[in-house]
Amino acid sequence: MAQYKTVQVPRINIGHDSNEQDALKLFQDTIEKEASDGWELVCPHSITITQYPEPIGCFGQLLVLFRLKEVSRAMVCNIDMLIFVKK
Repeated sequence: MAQYKTVQVPRINIGHDSNEQDALKLFQDTIEKEASDGWELVCPHSITITQYPEPIGCFGQLLVLFRLKEVSRAMVCNIDMLIFVKK
């Protein structure tokens, strides 16, 4: 049976005097670090996560109605990850 693990792709920051090859090398280093002990890279993947705000209830709705409180919006973020498998 295969095991899977996911690793969030770290934010890659490069200096003003760097280039895309430097960024690719940092990405490669991340893959090589995680692809050890029998883990193989399957593919990169991106997922979208939506976090909904806490319900505001009847009193909260009145506050919104009278503009004493703003409506909270859902937060959406995309996460890039690497998927690894170990057989």
